[in-house]
Amino acid sequence: MSGEGPPGGRAPSTGGTVGWLAQLWHDLLAVPVELDSDFFALGGASLATARLIGALRERYPEASVADVYQNSGLCALAARLVELSEARAVGRPMHPTPGRTGLVQLLVLAVLFTLSGLRLMTALAAVVNLVALLVGTAGRAVPGW
Repeated sequence: MSGEGPPGGRAPSTGGTVGWLAQLWHDLLAVPVELDSDFFALGGASLATARLIGALRERYPEASVADVYQNSGLCALAARLVELSEARAVGRPMHPTPGRTGLVQLLVLAVLFTLSGLRLMTALAAVVNLVALLVGTAGRAVPGW
């Protein structure tokens, strides 16, 4: 990697993903970026990586921090981003959830809510009995119970 950058300290005038990424690196790190540049060698640290990921995810939502660490070179990261966009274009088939799944979830939730309600009623009854004991009305019938 050479110490000289393009005139004016801007990113190399390369089109496509590489050019866009080089400009992004230049904007984040404020250093000249060349085709053989490495993000971390240019001074990219954890904060710059987080800002880079934030910017990358605007165009490539699948991009991760691991992608930057595993592909820290300009061309390598650009190739990874192109790979991610091609995978997104292909996509994966979506299958509808079977109707019986919703029914099973409803039944399980009904049981859980019932248990939760019973637990709440038991706690409330214990508080009422404790208050009755403290007030001196223990042993008397409690209205509503």
